[in-house]
Amino acid sequence: MPGHTDAYDALAYPDLSYSCTHPSRLAALASAHGRPTGDPRTARVLEIGCATGANLLPMAYGLPEATFVGIDLSGAQIDVARRAATSLGLANVELHTLDLRHADALGTFDYVVAHGVHSWVPPDVAHALVTLLGRIVRPGGLAYVSVNTFPGWHPLLGVRDLMQFATRGIDDPAARAAAAREIVHFVAGAVPDPDHDIQAATLRSYLEGRATSALASEAWADSVLLHDELEEHNHPVLVGELIAEAAQHGLAYLAEAELADGVPRHLAPEVLAELERRASSRADFEQLVDFVVHRVFRKAVFVRSDEPVAARLRAEGLLDLHVTTLGAAGPDGEVLVPDGTVFRTGHAPTREAFAALMAAAPVPVAFRALAERLEEAPVVAGNLLRAHLHSSALVDLLRSPPSVSLESAPPLGFTPARCFGGRLVTNVLHRRVELEAADRAVLDAADGTRDVSAIAALTGLDESEVDDRLAALRYEGLLE
Repeated sequence: MPGHTDAYDALAYPDLSYSCTHPSRLAALASAHGRPTGDPRTARVLEIGCATGANLLPMAYGLPEATFVGIDLSGAQIDVARRAATSLGLANVELHTLDLRHADALGTFDYVVAHGVHSWVPPDVAHALVTLLGRIVRPGGLAYVSVNTFPGWHPLLGVRDLMQFATRGIDDPAARAAAAREIVHFVAGAVPDPDHDIQAATLRSYLEGRATSALASEAWADSVLLHDELEEHNHPVLVGELIAEAAQHGLAYLAEAELADGVPRHLAPEVLAELERRASSRADFEQLVDFVVHRVFRKAVFVRSDEPVAARLRAEGLLDLHVTTLGAAGPDGEVLVPDGTVFRTGHAPTREAFAALMAAAPVPVAFRALAERLEEAPVVAGNLLRAHLHSSALVDLLRSPPSVSLESAPPLGFTPARCFGGRLVTNVLHRRVELEAADRAVLDAADGTRDVSAIAALTGLDESEVDDRLAALRYEGLLE
């Protein structure tokens, strides 16, 4: 696929991490379903399509006893990843320029991650990916696969067709992106009565979504556009068909990697009950849900089909997990989360649990230790699990998480975050954090050799402001 790699080498996809792909979160997901998995601290992890290593290498840095293998078809991007791995001093990483159709030789793995691969390769390669997963996922292992999905992508394919029509014959990446945006704006505004036109509504919805994206103001926006809507291969699938194909290769669908994505909270209980009545299988149920919510994207997790899992989430699965929150205390005992989620409960032990989590943040708390000092711990576990279903920022579940430091002198910024540039960085718990320019400057200057006065001199900030920004970085899990 030389054309495929040429496009990525000309303008690489943004250096981004994906929190739900971390082995500690995948293991927690399995635990919540009553299923044991390999210890993330000593696991063997493969990322297919690792690109420059922005997702793989921070995980490897935080789990030094585990083994991480990354493959990508782009030799140029693997070279970048290798340089980054060397800069980070990683001895637990292997990186290969390799077609996934030849990845059997790498052996078997406890966790396999394929984000942004299945829908963006030719169909025969997508089928080869599913076949490969069936061969290399170990007993007790998990496989993560992201896909664009129908029916949500049906109208977006119309946007893609429009963009491809307008950009035919344009080779320069920036010019292609500009022409694609211009034609969408033109057509969206050309309809005389856009409020009553399906196409205009679709285009306006698309533009609004892109405008509010975290990447909207970055130069990265061109790369996202070119490698999503304008990529040579973009093949959405019906999730029911993906689940059926996986079953042919010994894999069973477990859940969405982000449980909040998999549970349509806005659907009435009677609607969910009716969907279950109509579905003759798990694949049918998931597909019916996608039709109802018009889903465009899935982050699916599979297990080996010869290993039973609980049909329902189990609160007792939290006993061996660690819990953390991005929430802050609000009025009247509310917990307020940056994603807009507001949590309220009248259950005193649950409020006490959240108070403990907020006091410890960003350090994860072992739920077993938390339960020992709470009344009605089983009820608290159920409430925390329900909160997690609403938002992983409200309640984040991890098994064997990386260690989080609150103090370092001189201050040392999380090394992978300093290694990969940009406004969006990855913290010690493998979450993305958006930084202002001054925060980025302080993070880069905090290399473990400079005290506050030296960082202030280097960045041009007052020492008091450096102190404040270091405190914010510490709270965001960006110091080690």
